[in-house]
Amino acid sequence: MGDGYDTVRKRLQTHGTVGGLRARLRTWQKQIDADGQLRQALAQLPVSGWPTEPLAQAPLLAAYLPVHWILAGLQQGQGYGFPFDRPLLALARRAQEIYAQLQSFMALCPSEDWRRCV
Repeated sequence: MGDGYDTVRKRLQTHGTVGGLRARLRTWQKQIDADGQLRQALAQLPVSGWPTEPLAQAPLLAAYLPVHWILAGLQQGQGYGFPFDRPLLALARRAQEIYAQLQSFMALCPSEDWRRCV
């Protein structure tokens, strides 16, 4: 798995994936922190789930949560260190899972412009 992991590491590095996701997360976090209602909705998600009332910033939360979960894959190791912990592999697997979920979501809409279905 050494060569495969090296390939994943190099491609993530070439595309600046981790840095790009962290930058987006920081930007979104500032927007969430500036909006009290949004901050409260995010804090209540683990307890009460998605808000039942309309939330104007729901798309921001819908983007923030998967990116946050993907980056949390970097902390998924068991603490054994390299080569046993492979945090970039966990991150890549999480990104693939989110990608598959997004593809299945977009497939639900027969229109070419899936944004109209949302």
